[in-house]
Amino acid sequence: MRWTSFPRLGPPLAFCLGLFGCGGGRPEPKAPALDLAGQSKCSVKGGTSRPLIVEWPSADRGALEASAKRGVVAVRYVGCEMEVLRQCKVPGAYTYTPVTRKEDVVSIHNADELYAAIPVHAASFEGKLAASGRLDIAMTIVGGYEAERTSIRKDELTGLCEGATHVIAGITAGAFELTASAASQVGAGASGLGMEAGASTSTEKETLNRDGYRSACERATGTDTAPPDGCGALVRVEVVPLQERAAPPGIPGGVVGGTPMNLTGTELPAFEPPPPSWQRTTGHVTLAAGSAGLLFGTVTGFLMIGKDSSLESDCRDAVCPPSLAEDVESYRTFGTLTSIGFLAGAGLIGASIVFYTLAPGPGETTGATETRAVVGPSGLRFEGSF
Repeated sequence: MRWTSFPRLGPPLAFCLGLFGCGGGRPEPKAPALDLAGQSKCSVKGGTSRPLIVEWPSADRGALEASAKRGVVAVRYVGCEMEVLRQCKVPGAYTYTPVTRKEDVVSIHNADELYAAIPVHAASFEGKLAASGRLDIAMTIVGGYEAERTSIRKDELTGLCEGATHVIAGITAGAFELTASAASQVGAGASGLGMEAGASTSTEKETLNRDGYRSACERATGTDTAPPDGCGALVRVEVVPLQERAAPPGIPGGVVGGTPMNLTGTELPAFEPPPPSWQRTTGHVTLAAGSAGLLFGTVTGFLMIGKDSSLESDCRDAVCPPSLAEDVESYRTFGTLTSIGFLAGAGLIGASIVFYTLAPGPGETTGATETRAVVGPSGLRFEGSF
C-alpha cells in the first residue's frame, strides 16, 4: 500500500496568520492641553476689542500718536500685550470726526474690572488698586479717528510686520486723568464702648497718569477737522483682526470668514482643484487590485486551514493513505493560491504607494489631459494623453 505524504502548514499559513496578528493596538492620540495660565483675566468681556490706553506710558502713547499721523497702525495684540509695529505699513489713513463733548468717569474696584478696562498694562496697577481700593478714570471726549478701511489682509502689509495680528480701526481723542482714591479718617469725637463718634473722613487722590487738558477741550466745535490744541490725547483704541489670506488666483475680491467673496460682496462658487493625475489614477487601480489579492489569499488560506484539520486527523506523521490523495492535492493547491494572493497583493499595494509618491502636488501640472483605466478581453490597460 502506498502512502502519500503532505507538507505541514508552512509559509503560506504563517504569512496568513501573521497578517491577522500584526494589527497591534495604536495608542489613541490625545489633544494637547491648552495652557491658559495668566490669560484668564485678559479675557474679561468688554475689554478686548476696545481697550482704554490711559495707563500707557507717555512714550508709548506718543509713538502711537506719531504712527497714526502716518497711516493706519498695525499691532501685535495677544492676551494682555499690545505692541505698536511702527515699521509696518498698512494701506489707508485715518479721518477725524468731531462729536459733542462728553464727560465720563470710569471707576475700577477689583482686578476683573481693571483688566476689562485697561488690559495692556493692568498688571502694573494691581498693587496700586489693592492699596487704594479704587482707581478712577476721568475722561473728556471731543472726537475720534476712523480708518478708511477696516478689513485688511496680512498680505497687504509691507515693512517689518512680523507678528502683526490686528490693525487699529478707531482712536478716541480728548483728555483724561487716571487717579487712585483712598478714604482716610481725620479727626475724632467722643468715644464710648469702643466706638468713635463724630469722626470725619476725607478722600485722597493720587494722579497716576494724565494727558490733555479739560479746559482746552471746551474749545471743541462740531466743525473741527482736528482736536483743539491741548485736547488731542489718545484715550481709547478699537482693534480689528487682520484677514488671513486673499481669494484664490483668478477670483476677485477676498475671503470673509473662510468664504470667497467678489467685489460686490456676493459669495463665489467653491474653488475646485484640477483633475487627478495619471499617477494617482494608476495608484487607485493598483491599490484596489492589491486589496483584492490580499482578500483572495485570506479566503484560500482559510480553506487550506480547513483541509489541514481534516488531513491531520486521518494521516499519521504527515503521511496519508491513497484514498486521501485528492484532498492532499487540494490542500497543496490552496497553499499555492494563498501564497500567490498574498505576494501579488503586497506587490500591487507597494506599487500603488510608489504611484502616489510620484503624483504631483496641488498646483503642479502633469501634462496629461485625460487618463482612464479600461478592462477588456486582453486585460487591463490605460488610455489617455501624456
